[in-house]
Amino acid sequence: MTDWWRQRSARERLSLTAAGVLLLVVALALALEPLAAERRRLSAGLPGLQADLAWMQAHVAEVEQLRQSAATAEQAPAPARLSAAQVEALLHEAGLREQVSALQPQIGAGINAGDGAGITIGFTEIGFADLLALMLQLQDTGRARVTALRVQAGDARNGQVTAELTLSTDSVTGK
Repeated sequence: MTDWWRQRSARERLSLTAAGVLLLVVALALALEPLAAERRRLSAGLPGLQADLAWMQAHVAEVEQLRQSAATAEQAPAPARLSAAQVEALLHEAGLREQVSALQPQIGAGINAGDGAGITIGFTEIGFADLLALMLQLQDTGRARVTALRVQAGDARNGQVTAELTLSTDSVTGK
C-alpha cells in the first residue's frame, strides 16, 4: 500500500485525502442524523413528562394514605352475619317493629341462587321515607345488603306503602 501511495503524485494524494475526509464527514453526518432527530423528539416530549412527574409528586401523600387505608381494611375482620334477632332489634330501635308483618330467615337469599343466607321482612303500611332510612341503616352496618325489594303503593296522602325487603346477610364486602 505504501508503494502505491508513493507512486501517486502530490496532487493525486491531496485529492484522495480530500475525498477520504469528505467521505468520512458525510458518513458521520448520516450516522448522527437519526440520533439528532431522536433527541429533538425526546426534547419536545420533556415538558409533558415533567408536568406528569410534578402531578405524581404532588399526589404521593394521597396514594400512601389510600394504600394504608386499604391495608387497614384488609386487616379488619369481616363483620359477622346479621341475625334475625339483630334485625328485629334494629327494627324495634327504629320504631318500625309494629309495621312488620313478617320476618323470615331465608336460605340462598344471596344474589346468586344458593349462595349465602338472608332475611325477608314484610311491612304493612310503612312510610316510604322510613323504609329507605331502614335500608340505608341495614346496609351501613356492613353486614347486610338489600337484594330484593317489592313496594306497593298504599295511602298516597301520607306516603304509606306495603313492602317486602330481602336482605343478604353475607358480608357486604364479601363476594
